[in-house]
Amino acid sequence: MSSIEKGIRNVSDTAFLHDYFEPTLVILYETVQTWTGRLAARRDTKSLIAISLDLTQRNYPVLFRVTNLPYNCTMLLPVPSPVGGVLVFSPNSIIYIDQTCIPGVVCAVNSYYGMESHFPPPPTLESGGAAPHAANALYGKSRVSDFKHLGFSLEGCVPYFLNPDSLLLVLRSGELVIVELVGDEDVGTGWKRRKSGVRKFNVKKFGLRAVLPSCGTKIGGVTSLRGDGAGDGDAHAGHVFIGSRVGDSLLLQFTETAVMQVEDIEDEEKHITSPKSATTSKLLDEIDEDIYGDADDMPLPGSSAGALSSNTGPRLVPYFRFRITDFLLSTAPIRDAVLGEPTVYSNHAFTPDTARSDLEIVTCAGEGVWGGLGVLQQNVRPVVRASFDMPDVNEIWSVGYRRTLKEAALAQEKSADEGVEEVKAEDGDTNMTPANGAPIEGSSQAPETTEINTSFSSAEEYELYDKFILMSKETGTAVFESGNELRETDDTEFRRDGPTVGVGMLLDDEVYVQVHLNGIIILAADGKRLEELPIGGQERWIVSCSILDPYILVLINTNEVALFIIDAHEKTLSTLPPLAGSPISACCLYCDDLSGKLLPTTKEYEAHLARSGVKFLRQRTASMLGDMRMPSSADLDVNGRKRKRDTLDVDGTVDADLYGDDDTPQASPVGRDIVMGEANGGTSADGEAGSGTVHAESSTAGHSDSASAPKKRFWCFIYRENGTLEICSIPDFEQVFYFPHFDLVPPIAHDHYAEETPSTQTQVPANNFSEILVVNLGRDALHKDPYLIARTADADLIIYKIYAYLDPSTATSPSRLAIRLLRIPHSHISRPPKSYTDTEGDKLHVVPSAASTTTHLRKHHLKPFRNVGTKGGRIYDGVFVCGERPCWIMCSGTGGTGPSLEVLEDGDGEKYLDERGGGAEVCGKRTVRVHPCVVDGGIRGFASMHNASVENGFVYVNSKNLLRLCTLPPHFVYDAHWPYCKVPMRRAPQCLTYHETTKTYVVATSTNAPFKLSRAKYTAAVSAGVIEDGEEMPESEDAKRNAGVKDEDRDPGMYWPQISAYAMELVSPVTWETVDAIPLDEHEHILCMQSVYLDSKETASGKKQFLAIGTGFVRGEDLATRGRIFVYDIIDVVPEPERPQTTHRFKQKFVNEEKGPVTALCNVGRYLVAAIGSKIIIHSFEDDDSLTGVAFLDVNMYVHSICAIKNLILVSDIMKSVWFLGFQEEPPKLVLLGKDYHAMRVYASEFLIDDQMLAFLVGDEEMNLHVLTYAPYNIQSSSGQKLIRRGDFHAGQHVSKLMRVKRAALKGEEGVPKQHLCVFVTLEGGVGLTTPVSEKLYKRMYGLYSRMVNNLQHGAGLNPRGFRQVSARARPLTAAFSTATMGPPGPRAVLDGDLLYQFAGLGVSQQNELAKGIGSRIEKILDDLVEVWCGAEYF
Repeated sequence: MSSIEKGIRNVSDTAFLHDYFEPTLVILYETVQTWTGRLAARRDTKSLIAISLDLTQRNYPVLFRVTNLPYNCTMLLPVPSPVGGVLVFSPNSIIYIDQTCIPGVVCAVNSYYGMESHFPPPPTLESGGAAPHAANALYGKSRVSDFKHLGFSLEGCVPYFLNPDSLLLVLRSGELVIVELVGDEDVGTGWKRRKSGVRKFNVKKFGLRAVLPSCGTKIGGVTSLRGDGAGDGDAHAGHVFIGSRVGDSLLLQFTETAVMQVEDIEDEEKHITSPKSATTSKLLDEIDEDIYGDADDMPLPGSSAGALSSNTGPRLVPYFRFRITDFLLSTAPIRDAVLGEPTVYSNHAFTPDTARSDLEIVTCAGEGVWGGLGVLQQNVRPVVRASFDMPDVNEIWSVGYRRTLKEAALAQEKSADEGVEEVKAEDGDTNMTPANGAPIEGSSQAPETTEINTSFSSAEEYELYDKFILMSKETGTAVFESGNELRETDDTEFRRDGPTVGVGMLLDDEVYVQVHLNGIIILAADGKRLEELPIGGQERWIVSCSILDPYILVLINTNEVALFIIDAHEKTLSTLPPLAGSPISACCLYCDDLSGKLLPTTKEYEAHLARSGVKFLRQRTASMLGDMRMPSSADLDVNGRKRKRDTLDVDGTVDADLYGDDDTPQASPVGRDIVMGEANGGTSADGEAGSGTVHAESSTAGHSDSASAPKKRFWCFIYRENGTLEICSIPDFEQVFYFPHFDLVPPIAHDHYAEETPSTQTQVPANNFSEILVVNLGRDALHKDPYLIARTADADLIIYKIYAYLDPSTATSPSRLAIRLLRIPHSHISRPPKSYTDTEGDKLHVVPSAASTTTHLRKHHLKPFRNVGTKGGRIYDGVFVCGERPCWIMCSGTGGTGPSLEVLEDGDGEKYLDERGGGAEVCGKRTVRVHPCVVDGGIRGFASMHNASVENGFVYVNSKNLLRLCTLPPHFVYDAHWPYCKVPMRRAPQCLTYHETTKTYVVATSTNAPFKLSRAKYTAAVSAGVIEDGEEMPESEDAKRNAGVKDEDRDPGMYWPQISAYAMELVSPVTWETVDAIPLDEHEHILCMQSVYLDSKETASGKKQFLAIGTGFVRGEDLATRGRIFVYDIIDVVPEPERPQTTHRFKQKFVNEEKGPVTALCNVGRYLVAAIGSKIIIHSFEDDDSLTGVAFLDVNMYVHSICAIKNLILVSDIMKSVWFLGFQEEPPKLVLLGKDYHAMRVYASEFLIDDQMLAFLVGDEEMNLHVLTYAPYNIQSSSGQKLIRRGDFHAGQHVSKLMRVKRAALKGEEGVPKQHLCVFVTLEGGVGLTTPVSEKLYKRMYGLYSRMVNNLQHGAGLNPRGFRQVSARARPLTAAFSTATMGPPGPRAVLDGDLLYQFAGLGVSQQNELAKGIGSRIEKILDDLVEVWCGAEYF
């Protein structure tokens, strides 16, 4: 750069300009730096240069340069064609610059613009006779569009161009602002704009608030839509993504229509005379159909669509409406977190198999109005509605009747007439819509509407109300009637004198089917028996079955299968030809209800690719002419000309822009060809785009050209004892897919049709699959994917996703399936932990488990469910896995309400909202989530349940013979890595503590308030005793000379600087509402808060839990900071009427002013430890009303964290690492035992305990975790004065809080665990765990870790050992550190659990190779992983 321009240094930003033949780079730089305090001597220091990059000739001419730009310019934004040029952003203005407009045109958005040029020169320059600064043309009125009265700042804003001359700004406050780049009168506007530069700006606030932005981008292109199908359209639509670190990231849809404007934009309501709203409704509907589930494509935009008139006088200008269409859930930033007991919403306690304590993580997340509390739980904790003793139950099924579409529409019409949403079933039961609950995000109440919905998808044509619940035992079957109560009935003809194999519904849910050991029974809807088909005898019986209307597949104990079909008219069963081959271990039926789009054949998928304009790879020739094709009628417009390809045409649909094309996953070697499968898809002759194609979000292929309803296709998935997986068509059992070594659970399984299929070979499989199940999971009926879920005999859970793929090497038969199976990794290890007789950790002798009861049946652990969740809110489909370690496999559907655009009080934002409102309907992410559910012990049977008393719920029986009727907690979101509940508070939570005695949370919150320096000085003078409150502040001569702008004389465009106003709030976890609040004094900040146990005469034990709070007064840099210590008690009071949760209040016990800020608190025994300024002081709490200091110690700069165990104290300094202190009670004495002499900026610290070993876990500024120990007998520690570093680990995120908890007891473990583990949270919203392990387990895991680092293929070629390695500057090169403990590069003494737990998701071949490499076995390694995880299973 120095050869092009010598002054280029301190580069602030770069950008490439549009509409240049050669790449043209603009650079914003600052040759000589300055800052706000030196503006009197040096100002307007930024410069901009445009360089043309001729890479061929290596010639880089300078096109133009601009100097003397404001010193605070920070960002460049190129202006799109045809306007061109570049925008320069500063906090106070936007400057437009191009080659013909130098120095530029300015848009001033607050009154601070220009003030930096009015500073008087300093006295040194005046005395030296220095020349005054020359006038800057950018501050001249002729170049400035004055919008200073708006008074907002552009610092931290994110800009988006909605059209060539309309710029959307998302301010740091989240407010939406539109900036119009106005040219000459005859150049047009919007999409008809012609190149003429920018003459002035127009700025308008929408009065809407989204979220505080951190980044953003425009998604895809802007789509032009026609209102009537003829001529050029005047409506456009597009999407922008607003990424945020402090709130949910939003996908914002904007729709642009044309309105008539008479004059310049000043009062939009006054000048809008003819809004073009005729096309708005159709526009919004078409956009939503493309994104959320209609199979028809959007009409192609014309080349001149969206034209705005360029005539003088009345003209068309863009008019925007906004709506949130999707969002990404955010848990960040987590400033503080505590462990608390989860709220119990029923009187029925859980009964786990081993004694355990349930905990949840409550976090302080968000900022400003997006702040709130977050609740994290790893396990799904159902809400138990009822519980019954039900001994010896092994299986549960629920069946009932379904209302037809006509009945549902009539019931909805009746509810609309009555104004109440009421649904009557055939038996007279009434189901009322639940009342609105607490305003917790995720609860998603049903929308209040009286419109009659007459369009139902195939998944919503019926509404199931369960009528019967069948429970199978070893000795018989019990039938219960499900209504307002659960009652056993004898009025039906279900078979009761033996166990039941399976129960289902056939003929569109008109009849019931019961499969038992020796036959199949067909029953009518009233429970009367229609037919019974006997099967087998004394030596042959049914052990398993799969029921899928109209087929019944049964597995015989001789490892054979039999298939039956029911006649719709006669309601009788017919036997179909059997399947030959080797013995079958597991099988299931599957239905593709989208006419083969989910499981397409080779012929269908090739036809789909041909229609999409993509030639299959094996059909291509070496000649480039082979890839060329003549344009078809679909590629021509109505005039016979070839259609232009715009953004929509290239990317398929708007949905493909947003979420990608699902036709082929990334695993495809011809992925680009298949991903672009709809790239060249044209329109049909009648003008409809994508005729005969499925929606881009559907799972591809097999598109039918007919407009009829989708046809169902049935398949049978078979796993044989020799380890092969087959897929056969139904009913002829023709093999269409074959994979020979499925028992090795490979990462990808594909068809091996070209190979010989040894169906009769015998071999010992590596895994014995006892059960397989194939289900469709997705957000709705059109957007779903098939998943194969398998369970091994060792209770391992395997999940595969089935996707369309055309393999050029094996696709030789048109009837074979063009699919592959991709294994989906998950973190849940479902196999139960084992107990061992040896106590040294070798794990050689396993304690034999209790002998299982001999049974004729095969246990069904995989239980599919649908529509479980909250009615009108989030609904989930998936599979529940029973067993000793049960779990949920769930996928979120579409339903409920998400975040919405907020209408500001001082604006007219409602008219800029979309016609359907500014909120987003919660849209499932089509991601399978696996959540454990071990809170109630092992679960033997499960079934979904929906009736008048339990809507969208489920029923299960646990290992303690308790039958539970349950629902999911409505305020939790399960479409996340952990179930998450966000409690919005509309203020920023700063710190948090849990009061165990009252089971409440105390939160320190802050809100923004204007900072007035005069007021700060006045309150400081009052607190210092200089003046009395109410007296006038004396004005000094210095203050008169540097008075500046007085508060009463400030311009409205001069926005105030913001400070935080703090308050202390008591939150009830029952409703998550604030039941009591205490505001703090002006300029007083809560710096720390802790629940402590101190001496008290009010309890028999002599100790009581109090709330200690430390504060500091922040009034400015030149005023001394003081603080106060508060001690509060939380007392019981009489609740307020209609608010039963208000049973607690604050009661102040003590307050004392301190000479410095109180930055950290904790208790040591019965004493309170406080960090006050640069001292650590230990207090005793006497007579419940006073604190008395008993010992102190001088420390370093700023102590922000203190933790203690017994009489040992760990102190964390923000700059000087950690100190280890000891406290002696008699006589009181506080001494320094040791400290870390290496400079480290500590964010969090906590003790780590392993039996009699004590260590310190420290998180620093560089996202590292360090393990230190106090070793006074180590010669390198200088008699304990230096803390020894034993290990380090790069976490990759800033650890903000460490929480210590005792390890949970393992099954069969005797005594109390002697290990403590640390749970940590991060500023980036993550949760982690650090736990000590035994020496032998560590050696096994270290060997496995080394093997996995070297032998596995890692994503993007990244090395996990290198990532976890702490940087060299974070490791002190001292004698105490450069010892043999250094070892090889990588993390020392701390292993990467994320990498180790990938072992459970590897194939058997890889697992065997890794296990043999370290001299171990797969079972022992998996048991080690289960042991570590079970020790932390509190959440």
